[in-house]
Amino acid sequence: MQTDKELLELAAKAAGINFGYSIDGDAEEVLVFFDSDDEHHQQIDWAPETSDGDSRRLQVALKIDLVWNFVIETWNASFFILLG
Repeated sequence: MQTDKELLELAAKAAGINFGYSIDGDAEEVLVFFDSDDEHHQQIDWAPETSDGDSRRLQVALKIDLVWNFVIETWNASFFILLG
């Protein structure tokens, strides 16, 4: 089983997003993403797991079609009148 970090790395590679690692204030390694088109490699927010826009751009990059199917179920009720 892969960790969330490993899955994000693979998704970034597949989408052509540059990434690297940074050390935060607690000396922990943090995964950071960079703009592929920016010559200065400016850090960007990229979170396909929480952002619908980033998720959709990842789907487009991987040529994944998302199809919604709705099923409407009906309930038929029968009424009986008892004549006595």
